[in-house]
Amino acid sequence: MKFFQIVAIVSTLFLSVFAQAGKLTAEGGWVRAVPPVSKNTAAYLTLKNGSKKDEVLLHLSSKAAKHTELHTIVVEPNGAKKMQKMPHATIKAGTELEMKPGGYHVMLIDLVKPLKEGDTVELEFIFQHAGKLSLSLPVKMSEDKAEGGHHHHHH
Repeated sequence: MKFFQIVAIVSTLFLSVFAQAGKLTAEGGWVRAVPPVSKNTAAYLTLKNGSKKDEVLLHLSSKAAKHTELHTIVVEPNGAKKMQKMPHATIKAGTELEMKPGGYHVMLIDLVKPLKEGDTVELEFIFQHAGKLSLSLPVKMSEDKAEGGHHHHHH
C-alpha cells in the first residue's frame, strides 16, 4: 500500500511542473502583464505532442477574457506584420508548437478584469484526441530568459 502512496505523491509533484492530457504536454507557459487600460493580452507556452498521431487544437477558452483565440503573425507582401486568427492548429506527431512573442500565441480579448504581475490565468484547451488540457499560467512582464530589448523611461 505504501508504494501507491509514494506514486501518488510523486505524480502530484510531477504534474505541478507541467500539464498533460494523454501524450500532450504544455510547458513554460506565461501571460503578459499589461497596463489596467489594456483590454487584451497574450499567453505563451509550448505544446508537445508525444503521441504517434497528429493532434489538433480545436478550441480554447479562459474565464479571464470574454474571447480566447489562437493567433499567429503573418507578414504582408509590403513587409508589415499583422495578427491573424487561426481556426485551429495541428501539432504533428512527435513535434511541438511553440507559442511565443512574434509567432503563434493565445490572445485573451476583452479581459474581465485587469491582470497584474503575480496573478494567474486559467486556460482550457480542447484537442481532437487528447481531450481537455487545463492550465494555470502566471502573469509576468516578460519571459524569464534574458531578452535583447531594452526599455526607455521618460521623466
